[in-house]
Amino acid sequence: MLPFLLGNAVGMVCTAIALLKSKVTALWIPVVLLIFFVADFGLPEVSYFDPHLIFLVFAVGAAWTVLHGNREPLPSRELLH
Repeated sequence: MLPFLLGNAVGMVCTAIALLKSKVTALWIPVVLLIFFVADFGLPEVSYFDPHLIFLVFAVGAAWTVLHGNREPLPSRELLH
């Protein structure tokens, strides 16, 4: 179980960093993935909210970008330089 958890954590953080550096997606998409990572692994479990809903928002945003995506960096992301 420990290798899965470590691989999952490292994979999510690396994916978020790669999406941030690639500038192909909107800025909110990797940020939502990092928020999910913190909510899923760091926050206590509550009965009225499932953190996997945050991952669903990330997945839909990432899929939308891939399916309708422009392979050029988004203009709004160029403001970070």
